[in-house]
Amino acid sequence: MADAPRPAAAPRDGAGWQVGDIVVKTTTRLTTTGGTVWGAAHRAIGFLEACRGQLGLERPGIRILELGAGCGLLGLTLARNLPQAGEICLTEQAFGGALDHLRENVDANRAAGTPGAPAVTTAACDWTQALSGGAGDGGAGDGGAAGGGAPEAGSAGGEGQEERCADTARLMSSRWDLILGSDLVGEGGAGRGAVGPGHRTRRSRRA
Repeated sequence: MADAPRPAAAPRDGAGWQVGDIVVKTTTRLTTTGGTVWGAAHRAIGFLEACRGQLGLERPGIRILELGAGCGLLGLTLARNLPQAGEICLTEQAFGGALDHLRENVDANRAAGTPGAPAVTTAACDWTQALSGGAGDGGAGDGGAAGGGAPEAGSAGGEGQEERCADTARLMSSRWDLILGSDLVGEGGAGRGAVGPGHRTRRSRRA
């Protein structure tokens, strides 16, 4: 029996960030940790809401990259409450069904008409691939942004190496105003692997 969608959180009153109309589905069927909404996602939402002015989150056209987006709650909340954002790209590993599950949640919010959902894109992200040069030099530009680029259809399980490399290339060649993640879990040198590509991406904005 399929896992039932559920509201991400109770609606908030007042001028705070709205989350009550965001729906995410959790699942125990994945072989990764991406099927659960972890507590750190809720803490990150609270922090970003409180510090949105200091972080410049309300700048028109801001482009945000989330690593290890899991069920998508954090990124979907940002999109819901930052209507002026240019793109909010949620990434997950294709392995274990995590990317498929993330895309299902993003698609469900688009279908439900959740505000901000059209600005959300998804991509496979594997830092070990980036370190090994699998991303290539050309990239796919910014074609995956909302309103342009190819559809994001495809199964994570059947997604080919070529598509994953194209995703990594676009992530590495694009300029991001903010790169974030919560409760990121990796094996072996995955943590060290994230530092190199992230540092190069940050430096590219200063060129």
